[in-house]
Amino acid sequence: MEGYSGDLRTLFEIQNQKECYKELKPFFLAKEPLSSALIFMIHETLLRGCYDESRCANGERPGSYKKHDYVTEDGIGAEPENVAGEIDALCAEVNAAPEEKALTVAAYLHLRFESIHPFADGNGLVGRTLMNYYLMTTDFPPVVLFHEDKKTYYMALAVYDKTEQIGGFVQFLREQTVKTWSPHPAPKKTLSVFL
Repeated sequence: MEGYSGDLRTLFEIQNQKECYKELKPFFLAKEPLSSALIFMIHETLLRGCYDESRCANGERPGSYKKHDYVTEDGIGAEPENVAGEIDALCAEVNAAPEEKALTVAAYLHLRFESIHPFADGNGLVGRTLMNYYLMTTDFPPVVLFHEDKKTYYMALAVYDKTEQIGGFVQFLREQTVKTWSPHPAPKKTLSVFL
């Protein structure tokens, strides 16, 4: 990108996101249910070429669950030995959920995925991609989370971490859906999408 002066990793993430959606297209068209294999594929594709070097030195790799404990600022995240079981349980729960509650289920999927924090790096990217994957498999449009709403997004995640209440995040997704699919003025020169 000519004139881009931001973080190079952001460019890789944008390109990887495009590639990931190309790879996922046959899966969401076939309405493939969530699985750990699908999540591994998404993680490997999204983090290709931009995985945290210090974590790679620690034996972590894209496309596999974390081997070490990486506690977030809020102290969330499953122990490495519990990640596979928690992700399998989450996939089973979401796959059995009623499709008419797609936005609520997508919100729960994202919040629960982030609280498990299954990877050493890239959990947010994967969680947001999974959320949109689920929405598209239920014939609901994908949602863009806008950069200017990043603070609200993180506040909604924090509320879930403290209370396990999803209502605020569901409302946030409703607002972002309207914002995503409403006519917009001409795009700005700065990146406005929170990947």
